[in-house]
Amino acid sequence: MLVVDANSVFRSGVVGLLSREADIRAIPCVSVDALLGQVAELRPAVVLVDVDLALSGGIEAIARVKLRAPATEVVAIATAPDRELVLAAVRA
Repeated sequence: MLVVDANSVFRSGVVGLLSREADIRAIPCVSVDALLGQVAELRPAVVLVDVDLALSGGIEAIARVKLRAPATEVVAIATAPDRELVLAAVRA
């Protein structure tokens, strides 16, 4: 599982929690570029993406992950309830 989130504390916490599970290998990604490189190399089953990635675009990241690895499932997370953002993530 790849985890990309702009907040390093949140990202590290999620990776730490997931890494406690024997059957989950959680890998942090600090940027969309890092995420896409890891997706191409590892073909993960799941990617956790912060849709609020202000500088690099979480919605665009989701769309690019699905283009590169259609079998990869994407879990989108957001810190604030934004209906349009959620709909855009679903459409991506």
